[in-house]
Amino acid sequence: MLRNKDFYNSLSEIYDDMISFNEALERRIILLGSIINPEIKKAADIGCGTGIDSLALASIGLDVTGFDPSAEMIRKAEQNAGKQMLKVKFENQSAIKINEKHNNRFDLVVSLGNTFVNISESELLPSIKKCKKLLKNGGLFVIQILNYKKILKENGRIIKISSNNDKYFIRFYDFCDRRVQFNILTFEKSNPENSELISTQVYPYTPEFLKSVFLIAGFRQIKIYSSLRREKFLSSSSHDLFIFSVA
Repeated sequence: MLRNKDFYNSLSEIYDDMISFNEALERRIILLGSIINPEIKKAADIGCGTGIDSLALASIGLDVTGFDPSAEMIRKAEQNAGKQMLKVKFENQSAIKINEKHNNRFDLVVSLGNTFVNISESELLPSIKKCKKLLKNGGLFVIQILNYKKILKENGRIIKISSNNDKYFIRFYDFCDRRVQFNILTFEKSNPENSELISTQVYPYTPEFLKSVFLIAGFRQIKIYSSLRREKFLSSSSHDLFIFSVA
């Protein structure tokens, strides 16, 4: 099992194929557009990966800075920004290590793509406190993770199966005592034996636990939804968990 940063460095070369980057970017522009108002000018993207949310926000017209602990993900994000002819600043930093020069700079901080389950419990509160420091007073913080109450109750091992012209990508979990192991199996359509499996540990946070951490970090107006469109969250059936909060 790989350390989290090493896992995402390894994943960087196939990640855009796995998520169908261009199609996913079009969807993200529409979805993120639904939370933007005229007061939001500057945004930070925590755990930006290959840049999909950073580029979506830049496409909407925001001044965006993306942060990620994986150097290889940042490299791909910079390449994607060039391909899309969008200006986005990227920094190779985890949330907890973002430089203080960014404090009180942003109207919006987002962290989508299940990013926060890659942060250990010991670093979760400091990371959320750092995100609050990044925001101006009254700024909006939005995170998304999968609904682990549903996943753990159902022992839902398969997350998603996707493909491109050449490969299949299977994202799945192993439940090992109190640990949850996240795996990605990749194999060629023409030669299934030519495969690769990478794994890392994730932390299956519940909405109640996250809300308590947000409160301790000083956030207010904490609301839980199942989508960026602020649809109702149901712990027994919702696929995703979104938290909207105000600094």
